[in-house]
Parts: sequence; structure tokens; C-alpha cells
Amino acid sequence: MKKITIFAVVIFTLMLSAPVANAAKPTKDSMMTMLELSGSLQILHPMMQQISAMTMDDIKSKAPNLSDKAHEVITEELDLSIDLMLAEIISLQIDYLSKYLTQSDVDQLIDIYSSPVWKKNIAINQQYMQDEYRKLMQVNLPRMTGEMMERILSRLEKENLLSNEKSGA
Repeated sequence: MKKITIFAVVIFTLMLSAPVANAAKPTKDSMMTMLELSGSLQILHPMMQQISAMTMDDIKSKAPNLSDKAHEVITEELDLSIDLMLAEIISLQIDYLSKYLTQSDVDQLIDIYSSPVWKKNIAINQQYMQDEYRKLMQVNLPRMTGEMMERILSRLEKENLLSNEKSGA
């Protein structure tokens, strides 16, 4: 009787999980549409521009006397490299999300992301990034990081963990 009950539970569990396993995987095209509409791709662009600018600054500091032709080549290679990086990041994101989302999920998200309120949300967030990103990176994050370090060091001092570290205990 015990074996029959266990067998029945296993069969029932498999039956319940079958619809999830058989659910249609999202297509790459629908995933791309979802990512475009969600605003995820727009978030990547400022990050990629920052990487490009930092790389250019690094190259200029190491080779300040490059010709105009050299700068053209560098710019072309940076643009190509950024495009390749973006394509790889997007591919990785699509592969990851495809493990967890069905085509039905993606279709529902596309409907949400196509709505006027979502588009308004994206526009506001893009404006925020344009208006506040530099301040966030140059002022707010360093301040927040400093405050975090003060809290950590203060707690370590209160718990006498800094003095123990110094004495080797």
C-alpha cells in the first residue's frame, strides 16, 4: 500500500509539472521586443558610452600624441567593440530570461510594456538618468559609500573587532 501511495504521489507531481515543462519557450524576436519595450536596452547605452569614454581617456593618457588617423581607427574599433559587447550582453540576458519565461509570459509583458503608462515611466527614467546620472556617480555614490564605510568601521570598533585584528587575536 505504501508503494502504491508513493507511486501515485510521484505520478501526480509529474502530471502537475508537465504543463510547465511543455510551455512554449519564447522566441528570440519576442524576447528582443520585450527588452526593447521594457527599457532594459536603453539602460545599457549610458553604461556602454561610459566604458567607451573611459577607454578613450586611457588610450589618450598612454599615447597622447596619436595622429588624427589613429583616433579615427580607435573610434571605429571602440564603436565596433561596444556593439559586440551590447550584442553579447543582450544574448546572455535573453538566454537567462528564456529559462524562466514562457512565450505567454513574454506576450503579457509586451502588452504591459506597450502601455502608455509604461512608456511614460521609461521617458521619466531616461530623463532622470540624463539629469542626475553624473551627480549620482560623482556626488551621491561616493557620499553613500563613505557613510557605509563609517557605519562598518563604527560597528567593528564597537564590537572590538578592529583592535583584535591589529593585535592578531
